[in-house]
Amino acid sequence: MRLTDETFNGRSATVVEGGFLPHGGRKYYCARFIIHRDKELLLPVADVFYDGKDEMFEDYVFTDVKLNVGLTAKEFSRRNESYRF
Repeated sequence: MRLTDETFNGRSATVVEGGFLPHGGRKYYCARFIIHRDKELLLPVADVFYDGKDEMFEDYVFTDVKLNVGLTAKEFSRRNESYRF
């Protein structure tokens, strides 16, 4: 595993790179990953996942994340009429 700091989209971020080796028949979601976390907000800013052939299969970048948007407990209640599947 490797831990570094870098700037990502103009923000200071901690970068964690690691991987998994199949062992004893275990299977993992990915063989290698690189995750970026905003150092101030402690929120994800990017995640990249690679398969066993080191081919990227997922790449997420999170931008324009809004914090404290005024949600109340009602928005998370199953009794909320606007909450439907």
